[in-house]
Amino acid sequence: MSKKYPEFELIESNDFPDAWVRAVNANLRDGFKSNGAQESILAIVLRDNAITQIENHKVHPQFPFGKMSIDAYCREFTYDYLDDYIKLPEEKQFSYLYFERFARYKISNAEHFDQIAALHNNLRGSTNSRQLQMITYHPQLDTFSENPPCLQRVQIRQISDILVDIHLDFRSWDVYGAMPSNIIAIIEMINKYILKDDYYINSIIVIGRSGHVYDNDTTAAKQLTRINTSFF
Repeated sequence: MSKKYPEFELIESNDFPDAWVRAVNANLRDGFKSNGAQESILAIVLRDNAITQIENHKVHPQFPFGKMSIDAYCREFTYDYLDDYIKLPEEKQFSYLYFERFARYKISNAEHFDQIAALHNNLRGSTNSRQLQMITYHPQLDTFSENPPCLQRVQIRQISDILVDIHLDFRSWDVYGAMPSNIIAIIEMINKYILKDDYYINSIIVIGRSGHVYDNDTTAAKQLTRINTSFF
């Protein structure tokens, strides 16, 4: 019996909306069936105009979530939202909140660690940018969870006095339904709280170790059209 291995797809682009269509198309074309989805390993490199599009919340017109939904999602990556969120009763909280894992990483019931503040400071005082990272995974909370965080790690690599590369590592990634909003919200958080106006993004490198299109999204995903969005 021959084995079926996940396809590795490399997508490089200076057009963010088009990169999304290419990622979905590659998954549908070369992915394999697994747990109700079409799955592949994705490596996406975004540069130049794609960075500007991300920072301006520009997405493909066929992306299923509009500006208001994306803006609301971005608010989840702020301290103001977190202050309100942690006051909610546990039954009204999510299984995890990315920003909580970054800004209030649990050390104990009484102690938390702000990885965002630490990364902000370390970027400005570090001589080794390979160490500049934040994680979401918490073994005590996630080992037996049915919904551990999809995004596992954010790394910043300083490549000049003012330029950085951003690396995002996803354990699991809904390419059709979440890729654009995920990247936009994470990059907005990084710009707002870590880079500020001291550093600028040279490129964004995203690894989706299980990039997938769910079966119930397949029909809509097959209708995506590549368009020239350079005017965005």
